[in-house]
Amino acid sequence: MTDENQDRVQEQLTRHEREIGELRGKLDSLATKEFVREVVQEQTQVLNAEMDRRFTEVNQRFVEINQRFSEVMDTINALSEQVRILNEKQQRITGAAEFIKTVVPLLVSIATLVILILSLLLSASA
Repeated sequence: MTDENQDRVQEQLTRHEREIGELRGKLDSLATKEFVREVVQEQTQVLNAEMDRRFTEVNQRFVEINQRFSEVMDTINALSEQVRILNEKQQRITGAAEFIKTVVPLLVSIATLVILILSLLLSASA
């Protein structure tokens, strides 16, 4: 083989090696992209599962809070009704006290007047 043929063969060999290297790089790049895509997909699934779990927990807690709130509101309504009833009783008692406060002096005055009249009648007849 001549030097020229050897150079040409060497040049073709070098070019083929370079092309093979480029193809390997592209394959590695594609494999890396696929790996990254798979990892991203797996992590997305893990993240979605965790988000679903936490959403379920938060939703359950909200249901519990809502139930407790309903219980508290029922208690408040019952207490409000009791307060209303007590206020009505207080108003009746206050009204009765006001009536007694007004009537007792009048009755005392009438009794005093009756006693005075009886005293006068008794002293006039004596």
